Amino acid sequence: MKKNWKARIAVAAALAAFAGAAFAGGDADIAQRVEALLLQMTIEEKAGQLNQS
Repeated sequence: MKKNWKARIAVAAALAAFAGAAFAGGDADIAQRVEALLLQMTIEEKAGQLNQS
């Protein structure tokens, strides 16, 4: 049976595009969660985070 390499490339490209879109959406969600946490922190807590190594 002859393998259809063009179809395989098309499927791989579609999966890569889907994965990239899903990852980009995750970044926005993480950024919103980080922003919400930062708004809850006091100045002292934020300064303490800067001093941790």
